[in-house]
Amino acid sequence: PLHTLLFRNYYIAWISIFQRQRHENTLCWIPVLKNERLMVDPHCEEDARAWHELEVSSFEASFDNSLINRKTSSFSTKEEEDPPLGTLRIMIMQPSPMWPSFEIQDLKCFSTNAP
Repeated sequence: PLHTLLFRNYYIAWISIFQRQRHENTLCWIPVLKNERLMVDPHCEEDARAWHELEVSSFEASFDNSLINRKTSSFSTKEEEDPPLGTLRIMIMQPSPMWPSFEIQDLKCFSTNAP
């Protein structure tokens, strides 16, 4: 199971994470982490390049770790294909016009040793 996401921020003010799940016989994106603040002030660069560690224990109850399976997960290269069940989508936000680009760098996913 997924335990931690580790990454270096590059001028992202906050992030939200969604998981692909089945809800009432429909595949949809369910929010599992909403508006996690990465910068104290989006207009100041003091903490704009800090490392962040997000444990899934801080995710909302809607997160389903049983859907995360590295053996069956794959990324689609065609826009018309749906991502697999359990896929995580990270939405990054930066409201300040000071930073023309912002991104997640060096993203690493860690799992627990439990089956």
